[in-house]
Amino acid sequence: MPFGASWRPVTKALLGQWSLGGIAQWSTGVFATVLVQGVNFNGRPDVVPGVSWRLSDEDRESIAQKTGDRSYLDRSLRWYNPLAFAPVAVDQGRIGTAGRNIITGPSLFSFDSVLSKRFHVPGLPERVMGTVRIEAFNLFNHVNFFARSLNLNVNTATAGAFSQITGSPRQMQFGFRVDF
Repeated sequence: MPFGASWRPVTKALLGQWSLGGIAQWSTGVFATVLVQGVNFNGRPDVVPGVSWRLSDEDRESIAQKTGDRSYLDRSLRWYNPLAFAPVAVDQGRIGTAGRNIITGPSLFSFDSVLSKRFHVPGLPERVMGTVRIEAFNLFNHVNFFARSLNLNVNTATAGAFSQITGSPRQMQFGFRVDF
């Protein structure tokens, strides 16, 4: 016996025949190259041996305590560790040891969903149908940082910070439609 087959007509009219749908979007982060901003050039820095550009939660707390810079505790302000790179002196005339695209930006995630019910409108001819829809965009309210807004200049005060987000916060809309 199908689920809800023994329901009373009023219960079946309210709770039966709902449709649920969704779209999930996920992509990995883009690769980025760190730079040193100079007076006459933009070049690559040297990699500091033994220091990772990735920051674990423990690394973030440790660096924040040592330097007194609380921006390390916020991923949107310090996506990567600028202390993992050292500027190359202008008079050395060389490119630093940091390779191209060695940093991976944040991944993107969004989930949109819809819950709808189609039904006969009481008191009107059979061909008149109604639809109730509840739609949610970015249902889990996940913040997606705009990868191209990541500050890749390691010798600036805002190194590793994002200046923009992409997408929008969670949005919901309700709709009612009559087809005749």
